[in-house]
Amino acid sequence: MLQLIPIQLNNQLEGGSAMKCIRMLTAAMIVAALTLGMFWAPEISAQVPKPNVYDGGNRWLITGFIDQTPDHQEVATQVICFGPYVNYGTGITGVWYSLSFPDWNGIYYQEGDEVKMTGDYAKRRWS
Repeated sequence: MLQLIPIQLNNQLEGGSAMKCIRMLTAAMIVAALTLGMFWAPEISAQVPKPNVYDGGNRWLITGFIDQTPDHQEVATQVICFGPYVNYGTGITGVWYSLSFPDWNGIYYQEGDEVKMTGDYAKRRWS
């Protein structure tokens, strides 16, 4: 059962502390939203997309092209591996890494047939 706790401001708007009051109120709203999300997220999460980037083979070849050239000149092909996923919102999320480019890794999110990848190629580990 969820219990709402009232927040008292106690006239903190005097003496230049208006920003402190706004920050406290914002932090309280964020905590409340995250708490509600933990209880309701499993109920609204969608089914795992089929096909997805992990099931049935997680090693992919991704090729980049130059769109400005008439023949769409090929630039490079990279080998990307997608790690195991967890349900997240209405899709799935997990980590990815490259087998062909050193220290290139990040996080992916798939919803339906759309895959979003973020990451970098140096010093940051996403796993």
